Amino acid sequence: MDDIVCNLLKREEVKKEILSNYDYMNWLKSYVNKNINFDTDDIKKDDISEEDKENINKLGLLFDIVDKYAYDNYLEFYSTDFGEFYNIKYNSEVYKIGYHGGQGIIYYVSKNFMPEDPEDSINFEDIKNNRVSSRTTQIKKEFEKLRKELIKLKELDVSKRYIYNYIQDLVEKDKRRTLSK
Repeated sequence: MDDIVCNLLKREEVKKEILSNYDYMNWLKSYVNKNINFDTDDIKKDDISEEDKENINKLGLLFDIVDKYAYDNYLEFYSTDFGEFYNIKYNSEVYKIGYHGGQGIIYYVSKNFMPEDPEDSINFEDIKNNRVSSRTTQIKKEFEKLRKELIKLKELDVSKRYIYNYIQDLVEKDKRRTLSK
């Protein structure tokens, strides 16, 4: 149990270190310029320095940082058949950071020359400074309105199942409407 707690604390320390300065991102930029794409399996290669292996091992932590920021700010990831990724922008470069699942999880980074939607790239500065966009603030206000409406429905003794099914139906109708456009 102590090992698990120590490992979690160490991971959090490394995340803080990644966000506390630009050393890791500068390493990433330099490494991607030499290796347009790479993943955590690359640490098995013999021709990689110990420093690079150590930094490649941090890709999962960088992904966790980006993923948490995206979740907190209602930003969607891009799905693939085997995982998901985000586009992050750092010093005018866009990088695809994600993972592939299978028998294990492999984290990867690649230079993204043609992002799916450049406006959807998450700026590392925003992550580092934990900036909240006006969009996020508006979404939180709307969720608060929704929460209050749900409380009213509960006070009318509408069961959670009916509320859930109603919302599910709305989502399905919206999907069909979106697909038909």
